Amino acid sequence: MLNASEFMQKSWEGLFNYATDLGDDLYGTEDDYTSPANYAHRNLVLLAGKNPFNVSQPFDDSGNLVPNADLMFDESWYDLAHRVGQIAEHNLTAQGGDERTKFYFSGTYYKQKAITVPDEVTRALGYISLETQVNKRIKIGTTSNLRYSEGNTVKDITNGSGTGYAAYTYPNNVPLYELDDDFQPVVGDDGNLAYNWNNLVSKDYNPIAQTKLDPRGNRKTTVSQSLNFNWKILEGLVFDTKANGRIDYTNTDDFRNPYHGDGKAYQGSSEKTTSDARTLFTSTTLSYDKKISALHFNLLGGYETEKYILKDVNVSARGFDVPFSDELDIASAPFGYGSGTTETSMISYFSRILLDYMDKYYLQGSYRRDGSSRFGPRVRWGNFYSVSGSWRLSQEDFLANISWLDDLKIRVGYGTNGNQAVPPYAYLPTYGLGYNYDYYVGMVHNRLPNYDLGWEKNVTTNVALEFRLFKNINGTVEWFNRLSDDLLMDKPLPPSVGFTSILSNIGGLRNRGIEAELHTTNVANPNFVWLTDFNISTYKNEITALSQEEIISGTKRWIVGNSLYTWYIQEYAGVDSETGEAMWYKDILDTEGEPTGERETTKDYNEADRYELGQSIPDFYGSLTNTFTFFDNLNFSFQFYWSVGGKIYNNLMQTTMHDGESYGRQLNKEVLNSWQQPGDETDVPRYVYNNSSRSSYQSSRFLEDASFLRLRNVSLSYDLPKKLLGKSGISGASVFVNGDNVLVFTKFKGNDPEQGLSGLITTTEVPNVRTVTLGLSLSF
Repeated sequence: MLNASEFMQKSWEGLFNYATDLGDDLYGTEDDYTSPANYAHRNLVLLAGKNPFNVSQPFDDSGNLVPNADLMFDESWYDLAHRVGQIAEHNLTAQGGDERTKFYFSGTYYKQKAITVPDEVTRALGYISLETQVNKRIKIGTTSNLRYSEGNTVKDITNGSGTGYAAYTYPNNVPLYELDDDFQPVVGDDGNLAYNWNNLVSKDYNPIAQTKLDPRGNRKTTVSQSLNFNWKILEGLVFDTKANGRIDYTNTDDFRNPYHGDGKAYQGSSEKTTSDARTLFTSTTLSYDKKISALHFNLLGGYETEKYILKDVNVSARGFDVPFSDELDIASAPFGYGSGTTETSMISYFSRILLDYMDKYYLQGSYRRDGSSRFGPRVRWGNFYSVSGSWRLSQEDFLANISWLDDLKIRVGYGTNGNQAVPPYAYLPTYGLGYNYDYYVGMVHNRLPNYDLGWEKNVTTNVALEFRLFKNINGTVEWFNRLSDDLLMDKPLPPSVGFTSILSNIGGLRNRGIEAELHTTNVANPNFVWLTDFNISTYKNEITALSQEEIISGTKRWIVGNSLYTWYIQEYAGVDSETGEAMWYKDILDTEGEPTGERETTKDYNEADRYELGQSIPDFYGSLTNTFTFFDNLNFSFQFYWSVGGKIYNNLMQTTMHDGESYGRQLNKEVLNSWQQPGDETDVPRYVYNNSSRSSYQSSRFLEDASFLRLRNVSLSYDLPKKLLGKSGISGASVFVNGDNVLVFTKFKGNDPEQGLSGLITTTEVPNVRTVTLGLSLSF
């Protein structure tokens, strides 16, 4: 980001260029401007914000800083919105028992102060399990989980009250506090430094101040309890049943102060939300395990149920003229209210058979039938199955005499499963309430019914080769192919229907790839052990069916044969070296209006055509881990992770390279390379106040290579010799230091090239955090 001096100088340049373009229209006006430089001098503070220099006119008529101009403040909002985070974690575990009864307990306290201000979270977790053998045939057990968390977050708010948003939009000439004529912070009537609420990006906002004036908090309590009963009816015949109940109770507070920001229009507001989610899961199985000579088989049949109920309430009020509390009782008027109940359920029947012969041939088959309340009665049930087998070739006589081959196995699998990731009641016609008029209830039809909405089906085939060589090399190579049909997607509708789309089972996808893993023991002796783990994967995606010829989804175009992640945007052609104007490509059309296959450039963004410009998924990715152990008590390891190929659309760069269209907002350092004079070779257009060229609109200008190499983890630990522990009662002690996301090597210009499959980055995106952890582990 630009510092305050660079920002003001670039802003002056934008005004100068704007006035130059006006030409004669600039002169003879009531403002009596005498030159482009005069226009820039007189409007700089008005349009770019507070002057951070000690002189009223810091630039000469050529835009250069005058000799006596000193920068008096330089407020980095990126630094204000970020800090060095802190994590503290304490764990305690205990286990014990006798031959019949065993217990296990663990407790964790975790506190994190995130790198984004003011985000933080505190968690406390407790877990206990108890298992007892009642007699030779019956075993019972229970587990209990208790989790509590609280925290707050504003980093993902995309308006003036979000610190993550401000970090990239507030320029450095916006001070955190009010400044007097000597550039010293002003002390308010309450004796504290007075926050500055005057900026051109989001007027009457100060995100740092609002972290204190607009507290937002959330609290969540989770209680989970399970019971298990296991009955060995006969030798090999086992009945097992378990039940698990879970309650998630969440409440949130959201206060907006009456003086500034979002709450000012309502004299302050407060919103309270509570939700109570309850899940009951049961599973009952009957299994039979038997070995007859060289044949071993296992049969299993079962039944599962899941019931989910969510109740939530939301209430808000306005008018906090005396905002000493955010409780709704002190508000002058209600603002809004609502409540809802959501219920879903699922029933499953399943079976499985496992066979192995001579520990050489393996066969497995399964079948399950799932019924989900998310779908209509006539398509509610889905039938899914799988079959797989493996052959241990190394046990065959024709490979028995190969001394360096320790193990070799081929594995093949084919199976189906379903996806029910749709909102509850998605197949029903629904109505939105709250559209009241006067005292009459009003509602709006907001979703069309689709009683044929059913399961999304996936069919997966995989073939793998597993091997062990020379007693110290283990590896796996696997090919997979996944076909998805009846995808759960929104089907576009013509405007005459009154709805833009309807959720339907449309389209198909194919995902295929190869994954390889290798584990080697390079050195192994009493004083030194060196292990290496390596993996690499490649993944391809293809659309196999759609409900229409093409679907334009934001920056992607979906057509049969293409990837779901193919970029389809305007292609940037650079900058005209004579004028500094941005250019894009467009097709040359024949007399029938069809593309000839040739292209030309245009300076009119509206004429630019979209093109397919690569994909957001990488060509391949993988990792390499090396682990070293010295003298059995000093351990050192490191892991590199890489991704090669694929492209990221850098929204963050687009936001901060607006070329003057969003004049007054922060700018990226890249803007210093903007075009200045005829003959300049650059890809950054001329910077102009109130730029209307659309040079910062969606295009390949902001599409970047996503390749990177990351040193993901470095770890060093030392186990103290037991003789040093003496009779302290401590049976083992180790100290360790870990580093995560230590280094990254990439050409990507944003914060972090490691992103999701969509390839999109926003101004509130938080990169993978570089973390150093120091720890002590004790055993008793």
